[in-house]
Amino acid sequence: MRRARALLAEGAAPSTAAAEAGFADQAHLTRWFTRTYDVTPAAYRTTLHRESE
Repeated sequence: MRRARALLAEGAAPSTAAAEAGFADQAHLTRWFTRTYDVTPAAYRTTLHRESE
């Protein structure tokens, strides 16, 4: 989860973050990410990039 979150913070697509962090697919990452952080990976990534503008 930490690796996926870091990749998303760097701007990686959720599918890329899922693959590089060892998840079976993007849906698998989305389920766990949402359970853990209460936000989807895409929403997390979007929020971080809006704040940095």
